[in-house]
Amino acid sequence: MKTKYWAALAVIVALLAASLFLISCGDEEARGVPVYKGSFLAGSDDYVQLNSGADLNVYSDAGSSLVFGVDGATGAIDSVLNVENEVLPSVATFTVSSVITTGVGLTSTAGEVFEILEVFYFVGTSFDCTGDDCTLDVGTGDDADGFLNCADADLQSTYTDYTGADAGWGGLDGATPAGVFVIGGSHIMSGAETLDFELGGTDPAAGSATVYVVYRKLD
Repeated sequence: MKTKYWAALAVIVALLAASLFLISCGDEEARGVPVYKGSFLAGSDDYVQLNSGADLNVYSDAGSSLVFGVDGATGAIDSVLNVENEVLPSVATFTVSSVITTGVGLTSTAGEVFEILEVFYFVGTSFDCTGDDCTLDVGTGDDADGFLNCADADLQSTYTDYTGADAGWGGLDGATPAGVFVIGGSHIMSGAETLDFELGGTDPAAGSATVYVVYRKLD
């Protein structure tokens, strides 16, 4: 008898919550916030059900910055670049160019542990230095080129990492220009540490590349 009572109470509470949610939709719409209007059902075993193939999207603001989503039709999980997940893989990106020659691509703080799975890059505009001596190092304070150790030839939009690879992409085949940190495995970055980059060479006049850091936050 008590079980039926609590089950009924749980359903009533869930329905009240759903009603309040639907009532609030008018206010949300007035402010231009996307709201869900599909079927909303509360289950008896601590789950919430969205019917009719509705997507579940989570935003960091009033609806323009998606940080997490589930496709209601396929079940596919969608995330975005430069959002730090816990345990699940994340992807951080940063730009290196003849103007942006140094910087920090990723930072771990005290108590954090990152497993860096891969670091690779795409050259959108070929780099041009006097004497064709451009270099790109990506690493940490322990090893400045531990993640990437690129020579001038690696920094051209026509560069191919291996036979059959798309032009401009580098650091993918587990050999130089990939650095020792990620050749053959992953690298742990923990505590107060930064992943840094530096473009070298004589008077860089042109060039732009996007660097991708695939990692997992373990703690």
